[in-house]
Amino acid sequence: MPNKASAKKALRQSDKKSEKNARMKKHVKTLYKNAFDAVKTQDQKKAQELAHAFQKFADKAIKTNVISQNAARRKKSRLARLAENLNKKPA
Repeated sequence: MPNKASAKKALRQSDKKSEKNARMKKHVKTLYKNAFDAVKTQDQKKAQELAHAFQKFADKAIKTNVISQNAARRKKSRLARLAENLNKKPA
């Protein structure tokens, strides 16, 4: 346990930030999973809506360094490609 007041405050702030980051990270994972499941079920409208919501939230998570930029871009690209391929009919 910290002894100084400033160290106690820093610990409180750190706990709040880590809790917020964990919530954001979980939300990012949930949005990605839901969008991916919508693509699997061939629900085009829902897949595009969830992919857009994921992209929007992933950008916010990047801004606050919750997830890495490359991981977010990779997932956004993958979802966009899968959602776009729902439009095309197999030849």
